[in-house]
Amino acid sequence: VYSNEEMDALLSTCAEFGAKVIIDTSFSGLEYSSTTWDLNKALARLDSSLSVSLLGCLSLTMLSGALKLGFLVLDQSLVDAFNTLPGLSKPHSTVKYAAKKMLALKEEKNSDFLDAVSVTIKTLEGRSKRLKEVLEKSGWEVIEPSGGISMVAKPKAYLNKRVKVKAGEGEEVELTDSKMRDVFLSHTGVCLNSGSWTGIPGYCRFTFALEDSEFDKAIESIAQFKSVLA
Repeated sequence: VYSNEEMDALLSTCAEFGAKVIIDTSFSGLEYSSTTWDLNKALARLDSSLSVSLLGCLSLTMLSGALKLGFLVLDQSLVDAFNTLPGLSKPHSTVKYAAKKMLALKEEKNSDFLDAVSVTIKTLEGRSKRLKEVLEKSGWEVIEPSGGISMVAKPKAYLNKRVKVKAGEGEEVELTDSKMRDVFLSHTGVCLNSGSWTGIPGYCRFTFALEDSEFDKAIESIAQFKSVLA
């Protein structure tokens, strides 16, 4: 989670070098603490020529179930370019209606809505701590998240070790970053994103936005993965 000072530094650097900025706020609102940043104040202190676009998502913070709606707030200089993109679709009127109703509940600070969001955040924070504990006990190096539905960790105890490709089978491989996903899936049934997906060499991504029973099952499987070193 970025602080106001960090956002100021990042945006000032972009303005200095004339970079176009795209900010992804898909997980904003799912922070485990109240730390937030104020984009309006940060932009007000910069040159108005800085191009800033904003990506967002209503599905996560709005607890909207099957309704999945992302949005993009564009700098005016990019609007025409995006309007001409082939395949660009617009949400159905019923989806827009539902999104407006949920946004209204948020703006009105509806108690039922805010309570539901608060419960979800507490659940995600608890899962984050539980997953971190299991991974660290199993030889992973964890980067603890400050919010959201995922965690990044490095399989420090496993990299470059020879392990069986599948449980109970004789074939062995050296466990490299590129092989981590497939080997982990074959042993645990849990799918993670490897370093080639995260863009952080050696670090994998776990997502814990699951039903309670599925999360509990995944935690047990992850804890048993250390048996591959035996």
